[in-house]
Amino acid sequence: MINKMQSLIPISSTKNRKDKLMSRIAGKAYSFTIYASCIIIGIQTASATELSNRITTEGNSKAKGLLLQMDYPATWGFNDAKRPNTVTNAFSDNGKGLDGCVTTIHINDNAKGSGNYSLPKEARKMISSNPSAIYYEIAERNSLSGVSGGKTIVDGELGVWLTGNREEERFGIKMYNHFFITLFWYKKWITTITCTSGGDSVDSAAKQFEKTKPLFQKITLSTVILSKWLQQ
Repeated sequence: MINKMQSLIPISSTKNRKDKLMSRIAGKAYSFTIYASCIIIGIQTASATELSNRITTEGNSKAKGLLLQMDYPATWGFNDAKRPNTVTNAFSDNGKGLDGCVTTIHINDNAKGSGNYSLPKEARKMISSNPSAIYYEIAERNSLSGVSGGKTIVDGELGVWLTGNREEERFGIKMYNHFFITLFWYKKWITTITCTSGGDSVDSAAKQFEKTKPLFQKITLSTVILSKWLQQ
């Protein structure tokens, strides 16, 4: 039943007010949807870069007695490390992505080490005097171009870092990969962390690397040499 106040309002005016009200509600709902979407995107972005997935080399025979700890994004997954010196094989998108970091551990504690960076004593001298000799040798062994690098410290231990890129072709498909590689020495162990991203063109690969390089640096610098601290 229509009350007196309603009967005084023209039907067309009522319809206009209803349309305006629905428009305002729809507008607010749209704004809320955008706001909520921004929150969700923000959470996804944070989870993609936040290092909340911690692993160690405890119980891993390939670590050759060296106990390391490293942190990765929660969105990354771990694939089987089939090569004899590889202790972790981590990639984005739960292990299915193109961005990843592979960690290897070698032991070179004898005089027959190969390369300028094999022996800790030789490496320390060379890092102090001419670090480029080490990272250019690494780049040459990995067929990298566009190389740059320098000295670094990982959990208090001396090392070198380098970046470079490489074009690869497999089964007629070309890929352009960029690398962020870090080596550091602790006693008889040499640890190499090789992080890589890629694309199907020179430009897309370069852009992806600029995007992921800060994350690669965070992952590398999260490394803790537990063997060193547990002895204290």
